[in-house]
Amino acid sequence: MSRYALALFLCVAAPLYADEVIWYGDPYAFASPPYPYDPETGYELTIGYGNDFDTIGDWYTQPGVYDLSSDPDLGGFLATATNGMSDTLTIRVADAAGHEVIVNSLTENDVFQRATDLWPLPVTGVLLNLFYIDEPGVSVRWDFMGIPEPTSLMLVLLGTGLVGRRGCKMDGPDCL
Repeated sequence: MSRYALALFLCVAAPLYADEVIWYGDPYAFASPPYPYDPETGYELTIGYGNDFDTIGDWYTQPGVYDLSSDPDLGGFLATATNGMSDTLTIRVADAAGHEVIVNSLTENDVFQRATDLWPLPVTGVLLNLFYIDEPGVSVRWDFMGIPEPTSLMLVLLGTGLVGRRGCKMDGPDCL
């Protein structure tokens, strides 16, 4: 198999096996409910567009990276997040006693760091980076996973193969 065929195969086949982060959101910090933080129950942290079917999140007790790809409402969230229009997001932080802080009227640009929304990225999942979670506040960033565009990677690999061949003359038979 020629190295070009192998490079083409790797560029096309590799993304089929695993999603990777294709877009990093903007870090965002906000206040948590002004009541004593209970590390046993933590906070419920959700982000969405105002409906149950397009809001994702769960209960969190400590900082970390959480994969939200199995959230049952991810499909609705991504449908709105990739519709090509600038929509308004709501972030909600609640404790087990029902106290909550709601951050309304965030634009997708505030959270996604893009002009409108995530369209035309092939987004398939969401990662929540929870930097801190405690009584004074919460700091997060949502990253978006998907299948990367293979064309750019293919050009890089092909270019690397050509540049890596020392002594190649552009019109010589050993260049291809």
